[in-house]
Amino acid sequence: MKTQPISRRALAAGLALAPVAGLPALAGVVSADDPVLGALAEYKRRYAVSTAAWDAASDASKALDAARKAIGVVTFKGEEVHSLGRLEYLADRPHTLTAEELEATIARLRQGWAMQQEEAARPDPEYQAARAALEARLPAHEAAARSADVRGAEKRAEPLEDKTREAERAVYEAEPTSRAGAIALLRFAADFLEENGVNDSMLEDVFPDAIRAAADFFEGRA
Repeated sequence: MKTQPISRRALAAGLALAPVAGLPALAGVVSADDPVLGALAEYKRRYAVSTAAWDAASDASKALDAARKAIGVVTFKGEEVHSLGRLEYLADRPHTLTAEELEATIARLRQGWAMQQEEAARPDPEYQAARAALEARLPAHEAAARSADVRGAEKRAEPLEDKTREAERAVYEAEPTSRAGAIALLRFAADFLEENGVNDSMLEDVFPDAIRAAADFFEGRA
């Protein structure tokens, strides 16, 4: 009988550590010094820290969305806009270009700049109304963005995620020295394949279960 799969998210939350990585205590086979078990513990710790950082980034994004709604939503061509640059882009109107934007648009400008200038000069009541409404709200939107600091939160989360991936790799590089460590490594690999898929449509639904079946055998559950 197959055991219930344990996701890596549950592992990180501490729900699967009984005593280590979802394994019951195995008399005479658990080794606290097993490199795999140590690597799994470090991965769990880093995963929890990374997850908390991304949760903080998500909370910052939600706070910014709430602040923008409180300020007042401006829509143009069916899209919410919070900056003049975005409005100008949606309206396909010329605006002050950064060096990067200039390089990216040179080819387009050479092909149709004159035509775009002519089109931009035509009256557009929808654009004018949206620009006036946005300009009135722009200082509040900019203040809300600075306060939420979504990008700052994401920048803090990104290196923590990199550390988590390094810890994950360390799990696979570790060589088990106990039966418990070998079983933990099998289950960890099965969870990874289940979450990320197998590059073979004929095997993707059975490969993780096959690895768990091997773990079941060694654990005496088969």
